[in-house]
Amino acid sequence: NIFTFFLILIIFIDFISLEFKNYNYPMDVFHEGTFLVPPINYLNTGKFWLSTIYDYGFIANNLGLIFLKIFDNFSIGLVRFSHLFLFFLNKIILIFICRKICLNINLKENLKIVLFILLSFFIISLSHYNITLISTFDKRMLLFLIFFLFLIYVLTEIKNNKINSIILGVFSVISILWYIDVGFYTNAVLSILLIYLILEKEYKKFIYIFISIILSWIIFFSLIPESEFKELLEQTKFVATISSYLLGLEFPKPFSEGSTRATRALMLIILSGVLLINFLFNKKININYNTKITLIFLFISAIIFFNSALMRTDTPHIKYSSGLYKFLIFFCLLYFFVKYLEKKTYLSSYISFLINKKFYVMIFILIVFVCNIFISDNKKIKNVFFFKNNIEKLISFRNEIFLSEEMINLVDRFSKISIDDKCVQIFTDDISLPFFLNKPTCTQYYIPAHIINGFSEENFIKQLEKNLPNFIIYSSPINWLSNKKNMPNANNFILKNYSLFEKIHNWEIYKLN
Repeated sequence: NIFTFFLILIIFIDFISLEFKNYNYPMDVFHEGTFLVPPINYLNTGKFWLSTIYDYGFIANNLGLIFLKIFDNFSIGLVRFSHLFLFFLNKIILIFICRKICLNINLKENLKIVLFILLSFFIISLSHYNITLISTFDKRMLLFLIFFLFLIYVLTEIKNNKINSIILGVFSVISILWYIDVGFYTNAVLSILLIYLILEKEYKKFIYIFISIILSWIIFFSLIPESEFKELLEQTKFVATISSYLLGLEFPKPFSEGSTRATRALMLIILSGVLLINFLFNKKININYNTKITLIFLFISAIIFFNSALMRTDTPHIKYSSGLYKFLIFFCLLYFFVKYLEKKTYLSSYISFLINKKFYVMIFILIVFVCNIFISDNKKIKNVFFFKNNIEKLISFRNEIFLSEEMINLVDRFSKISIDDKCVQIFTDDISLPFFLNKPTCTQYYIPAHIINGFSEENFIKQLEKNLPNFIIYSSPINWLSNKKNMPNANNFILKNYSLFEKIHNWEIYKLN
């Protein structure tokens, strides 16, 4: 317990030592816009799903609203801080997962502590505070990590704990609201768990979890308007249907040219599977049943999460889907290392001596973390004492700090000519513009890539007809996902009703005829 507490304290110190004001680099107007525009739509309309199609998930896209309640400010800096805070929470939950797994293995107490400390160091290093890069344990993983922690408790507890089982069932709803993909993965693992509990004749746990799932959905349905709930179901179906079509990048043939990253991911999954099989069937490894089941569910979760890498085979998706099988690999290798130490009597005795002298171990851990702060370009010891002011600087930065000069000119000009428009509709990937104008979008489709022929095009045209703005941005140098060939009818509707008004840098502004 004391080592767990100390590691969490160190992680907290590491977090508040961050130079938060350094996170003022130019923004990604597309990806960061997905966290800025949905809250603006709600704040202006009072509606959630009816005002916005949540491409990530209800909670994910509206994360800024939660922190708005805390800091009474909604800004680009606030959204960036919210993401950093999720990474901090990731590290905390990973510590508890490491602790719970290590507590359940058959090792001497001192060796358990050694394994716990080493595993914790390796695993928390996979979740970093660089929000421009996808982390191995990305921010979207937080809810699943919490879910998995409760899953371990349910799998390993001898006596049936009603509370843990009930909480586990609630994740069926919360995960869908969190990130839609994480929601599907969480519910898939929940389904496998329910099948396992029936096979193991753990009927009480099965009943509590199943009833909790049903009741949590009923309660959620009763708390929101029926129209919003129907829209949630429609959007979930829509996003699940079009994601592979919209994001799809074919997974390369292993060992073919340009397939290094994807092939390495497959090899690591195979390695984690081989190590798991060794743990399950090697009679020389004395691992108890609870630990084996936990590792099996860890591997199952890793395979399910790898769907994100199969759907879009780029660096961010491959990296974000790699955390769970890397966890399994680290655990297995470190377990073998600790078992080796156990055989060496002199080493085992020396380790026991050090562990018993808790003070020295904690001082060593503290020195390692302090050295990490000193060598980091984005951390300073002094920030530990002024972290509140440091955070407030990030949150209170003016929007212009995050924009290029060209983008500032665009925002300034568009805000003047569209002053009479009550809403904003962008037909490019400059999706952050409604945030800078503090106006809702004219349709739910704040991301034009979601306007797809045969799926949503008709609905977009109907909504736009009701709320025709005088000006729209028709073309732009920023193109991530939007392709006008995917929305021919919507494109024709705009060209029929709008014509070129002005060109600003590489942006084309169209005006209503």
